Amino acid sequence: ICSDKTGTLTQNKMTVQQVWLTPGARRRDAMLAGCLCSDARLTWKAGAPSASGDPTEGALVVAAARDGVDQARELERFSRAADIPFDSARKLMTTIHAREEGGWVAFVKGAPDVLLERCGRTPKGAITQSDRARITAANEEMAGRALRVIAVARRELDSLPRRPEPEQVERDLTFLGLFGLMDPPRPEAR
Repeated sequence: ICSDKTGTLTQNKMTVQQVWLTPGARRRDAMLAGCLCSDARLTWKAGAPSASGDPTEGALVVAAARDGVDQARELERFSRAADIPFDSARKLMTTIHAREEGGWVAFVKGAPDVLLERCGRTPKGAITQSDRARITAANEEMAGRALRVIAVARRELDSLPRRPEPEQVERDLTFLGLFGLMDPPRPEAR
């Protein structure tokens, strides 16, 4: 029996190894969803991005920063107005943001299979069976390489719900993409 405690055989530095985008999605939009739908906070140490908080969320925030999407600047453009915290039964987290130019947007991240069920669109239009098959295949390919896979989506809202409920907000989403994460092994683990 082989077992591991995070940080024993691994570096305890969760990192994004791969980003997969659904056709029509922009990488920046996926990065924006990953870094804004998060309770982790970006910090800079010796000129390099780092994050405090949950390691998985931190990895998304750092990946976004390396891609030029600075969480603090984006929170000025998209101020967080509400959230629906992660729930292990739902396997999703949602944050709702006021857009600088007006209106509201919800960003959702979580388990790919659960999130995909709640999506009705891709950036190109209505989601098709072919789109669902491509997303599922990409998820399975990443998971087959032992990556932890997180999906991201968004939804434009006409107004801010008084009490945001999952059934109300986490539906008719636009699927953006997948992040494949890994905690790399320590060099001496071999």
